[in-house]
Amino acid sequence: MTADFVDEGILAPEEAVERLSVLDLGRIHRRRLFTNQGQIPLAVAVPASIGVASGRVALDNERAGQAVE
Repeated sequence: MTADFVDEGILAPEEAVERLSVLDLGRIHRRRLFTNQGQIPLAVAVPASIGVASGRVALDNERAGQAVE
């Protein structure tokens, strides 16, 4: 997204580099969830980018509620 912001003139290249300097780019990983052969996929989507996320995943309401407590 930062590169897009630079391309669109929203950020100067120097500001983009400064904003990214707080990230440890060597520790960013792309993870995917796969189902077993023949199972229905957990979800289907069109990603905007690979994105960056961290933390636990809650796959149902009960676990999501427990994570908030």
